[in-house]
Amino acid sequence: MVFGYGDETDSIFSKIEDLDENELTKCMKSFHYVLNGNYRHLFDFLDSDNFNVYIMGHSCGLSDRVMFNKILQHPNMNEIKIFYHKKGNASHENDFFEKVQNISRYFDSNSKHLMRTKITPLSMSLPLTDL
Repeated sequence: MVFGYGDETDSIFSKIEDLDENELTKCMKSFHYVLNGNYRHLFDFLDSDNFNVYIMGHSCGLSDRVMFNKILQHPNMNEIKIFYHKKGNASHENDFFEKVQNISRYFDSNSKHLMRTKITPLSMSLPLTDL
């Protein structure tokens, strides 16, 4: 079993590593990235040309912060398009704002301005149900 935890920037991750017990980290996904070439292929793709990011159904939680940080702050990344979930019948009842809040945690403090220029506004976004 591989756990979905991959936030090496979290202080808890450092504390676990400092325990010097390999058994505690052997199921963390961060260590499994080197078992195949997918991680390297991803970054070869990111470096190859400009790209857009489409977020569909992902919570954008912190467990993927390190990888999302590298993708969303990559110089070739043009735009982040969020496909949100409706939560009710009113147009404002959706999880778009929550996803933006979660995505903001992927950006370094000196790159928050970049986030605001890269995320497509809600008025230009679509709910998943309309796809």
